Amino acid sequence: MTVMRKDVEDLSVQLDNCTLIIKYPDVTYSYFKNLVEYRTDEDLEYILHDILIYLDCSFLHGDKRVIMTTHMNYERWVSEFYYYLLHLENQIDYNYYFDELLTLHQANVNFELANPIVIEVPKKKVKSTVKKVTKGKFVRQVTTNMFTNEEEYIYSNSTTGETINSSDPDLLDGLNGVKVKREKKVKQVGVPMTSMMFSFKKKTND
Repeated sequence: MTVMRKDVEDLSVQLDNCTLIIKYPDVTYSYFKNLVEYRTDEDLEYILHDILIYLDCSFLHGDKRVIMTTHMNYERWVSEFYYYLLHLENQIDYNYYFDELLTLHQANVNFELANPIVIEVPKKKVKSTVKKVTKGKFVRQVTTNMFTNEEEYIYSNSTTGETINSSDPDLLDGLNGVKVKREKKVKQVGVPMTSMMFSFKKKTND
């Protein structure tokens, strides 16, 4: 494809299934200072070759794409490519690199169409509808054994349906998980009475 050079104009090139819009950059003083220095067409060819590498959308870093045709950086690199392209003196080189840009852009578009990005939607946490069954508490009933005439204790849990018969009147706290405070034993200090010896003899003066 042969394209005549245009002086500082934006281009719009229709390709197979897309359109490439090439904007000439706004060359301010700060923009000009950041440009790569060149003196010959050979210098410019090195610069153009590097920019084509940056524009390759099939390049992945890990599993992530470095650049896409919809990114602002893509438009900026295309614009910068156009700037350097217009400064080539050799018309054949100009047409060659312009073709390289169009071919790469078409390949980028085809790559993105064949490999669309799947946006993962974060899954919403579903609240559990299963209600926790509370253990419930035991209650105590006192009955008297008609044969032994002794008190018996019936511990029943209406939630679980569990029933326990016992002669222990203090089992309720243990069944309901109530911690029973135990009295601390007081250490005995001193000599026990059994170990003491007493003398009832009268002391005599020698």
